[in-house]
Amino acid sequence: MRRRRWNRLPAKVAEVREQLESWRQTRQKRSPIPAPLWEAAAALAREHGLHRVAKALGLNYPDLKRRLEAAPPPDLPEKIAPPTFVEMACVGSAAPAPCVIEVENRAGVRMRISLSEPSGADLAALIEAFGSGAG
Repeated sequence: MRRRRWNRLPAKVAEVREQLESWRQTRQKRSPIPAPLWEAAAALAREHGLHRVAKALGLNYPDLKRRLEAAPPPDLPEKIAPPTFVEMACVGSAAPAPCVIEVENRAGVRMRISLSEPSGADLAALIEAFGSGAG
């Protein structure tokens, strides 16, 4: 199989390479690479490949890999909003059936509710208060 080489670096890679070279010329001995340069390198590695970018930028492959794995993918939101509405479908029956509900809030605190005759409005208020940390 024939190996492909970069005859010319993509513009973004060349730009980060120039920034790294500039930093290397002005840095104090043994000072760490600044976080913004690592973030730029990780973004490039995600787009162009880890090995290629590490080689083109003269970075340590395992260090870049670690930074890449630690960085969240750019297309995912950092915080996922909690659900604001939960529909509870009720099937009509002659006698209400007992109900057990388990809820966990953002802090990891769990609440278990056992009802013999559930009421939707009261249950919704209770779960909302628990989720907001009130009470």
